[in-house]
Amino acid sequence: MKRFALMACVVVAVTSCASQADVFGPIGSNLGSPLTLLVNSATGRLYVNNSNNLVAYNGGSLQVYSIATPAAPDLVATASTYSFSSQMYLDATNKFLYTPNRYNVTGIATNNQLLQINIDEASASFLGVTSINSDLNPFGIACCDPSSRMLAPTLSGTLDAYTTVSSGTPTLTSYNLSFTDSNGIVYTNPPVNQLTIIGSQAFVTVPSGGILVVNLDKLGSGANIVDYIITGVNAPRGIATDGTYLYVADVETISDATVPLLVILDPSTLTALSGNTAATSVSGATTPVFVAQLTMGNGVSTTDPEEVTVGTDYVFVTNSGEDSVTIVNRVAQTVNTTVSVGDQPFGMAIYSPGGTDSTLYVANIRANTISILDIPTLAVTATFTGP
Repeated sequence: MKRFALMACVVVAVTSCASQADVFGPIGSNLGSPLTLLVNSATGRLYVNNSNNLVAYNGGSLQVYSIATPAAPDLVATASTYSFSSQMYLDATNKFLYTPNRYNVTGIATNNQLLQINIDEASASFLGVTSINSDLNPFGIACCDPSSRMLAPTLSGTLDAYTTVSSGTPTLTSYNLSFTDSNGIVYTNPPVNQLTIIGSQAFVTVPSGGILVVNLDKLGSGANIVDYIITGVNAPRGIATDGTYLYVADVETISDATVPLLVILDPSTLTALSGNTAATSVSGATTPVFVAQLTMGNGVSTTDPEEVTVGTDYVFVTNSGEDSVTIVNRVAQTVNTTVSVGDQPFGMAIYSPGGTDSTLYVANIRANTISILDIPTLAVTATFTGP
């Protein structure tokens, strides 16, 4: 009855309804909708973002695991967080981990937050969590712009920039992404979701279609900061780079069929612009920017490719709808194989001790598990169910 009452509260937005803490128990050391993962290969640590997306507990958590034995993570500590955290950025120098968080703390949907978590295991405030305001609905995060700031796109149509700090809390500057393209189409507060950075350019996904190329040298100048919009990528999800190519999880309609894809783009011809009042519209499918489209998983509409992680030899794509990971040969740009993992895979992270990729960790949201894949053999060797 309490679970039903909470769902009714969500629907009608009654402010007097029970909070998560009133209805659900604590997450403790459980895996709870693990959404994203991050590995520090230098320290042998795996960070697990339990987003609690399925609302099984009264909040989420960040867990720190030792991966001295890669196939058997050993819990070091857990920090309680709000539910609905997303991607992570590790500032290894200053020993902070950052994650955008979409939980509505105040009950008024005007802003969300970036969580700053102390990961210094020698510190008295190890796993202390600080909340910094963000614009509404952040998800992705990457670093760094030319001013050494973290960047987080939001579904409210902004690019949030945060200073990196050795102590204290980051400072937020928000940049509006509204622009007009070279065809005269006006984009007002385009909802944006994930990004990757090459040099002084950020490549930012628009879930409804397109990738924005943001000139990071222009931030704060008052000039138009969007140099290009890459069209022909109709529903971009995860995006990653090897420093040369962009790898984008996408779903396209081809010959009336919905096809799950990894789109490979070469942005080298999209040089920074100066003095432009409009963003140049570039079709990824008809220009040198477009390199390849690779079909993911079983190639059906329910495959649902989501996140992309780039390693030395391979590019990995989670197929959330068919519980698999497609593995692409990075150099040949061809599909190598697809392997089965747990229910609803999403985020991934690679462990590379000594600079050699050895292990891929895959977060399975609905299964509440982590699949552990041996990269040399491309085989799943273990399923971690929690401490």
